[in-house]
Amino acid sequence: MLYARIVWSIDSFGFSTNILQGTKVNWRRLKRAFLMLQKKYPNSLAMHTEFARLCCNAADWATAREQFEQIGGRVDSDAWNNIQEFTRFRNDAYR
Repeated sequence: MLYARIVWSIDSFGFSTNILQGTKVNWRRLKRAFLMLQKKYPNSLAMHTEFARLCCNAADWATAREQFEQIGGRVDSDAWNNIQEFTRFRNDAYR
């Protein structure tokens, strides 16, 4: 879970639009860590939103859809650059 929190923290600084590109972030490890966070904090909008965004960046569309299902119609504006980004990623996850 610490791995997820560290990547999430770095990602929140917004240095890159996709922290998974050009870094040594391990998607499998990050995904496992977020799944553990999800079990611990099943109702956290911030956690589901960050995980959904990272899933989209990793092109893990099945997991992204699961996260968007958890998010429902709620939008955590802190995680998205704008509503268009949220809408585009959500639409891509459901294609």
